[in-house]
Amino acid sequence: MPLCALSAPAICPPVLDLITQPKLPAGFTLYKDGNPPAPATPTPTQNTLDGALFSEDSPDKQGLLAPGTESSPTSEWDFRADEDQNVWISCTYAGTIFMLAKPLPAGIGICTVTGTKSISIACR
Repeated sequence: MPLCALSAPAICPPVLDLITQPKLPAGFTLYKDGNPPAPATPTPTQNTLDGALFSEDSPDKQGLLAPGTESSPTSEWDFRADEDQNVWISCTYAGTIFMLAKPLPAGIGICTVTGTKSISIACR
């Protein structure tokens, strides 16, 4: 199996930039709750990488894979036993329900996720 090393920026973007754009019903104006309430405009948020999940196929298929070894703060997944497996990574971000997902490149056999506040992801 060829070796291919990927670091967190290559495999998961370190930040997910989001702009929440609410769809307002006709006749309503958006306000921020406060004292006093103030007119609001959607503002971008930067959500930092806070973890990764691995699954067989896309995450909507719900085939999450458990790590083979876990020793806080490090978890390791070993995919070498089934080279035909279609493994996906899902990058999770603090402060949002959204995640980014994509299939891992061919030849990736082991992925390690380390950290609690600052996440490091390495796959080879």
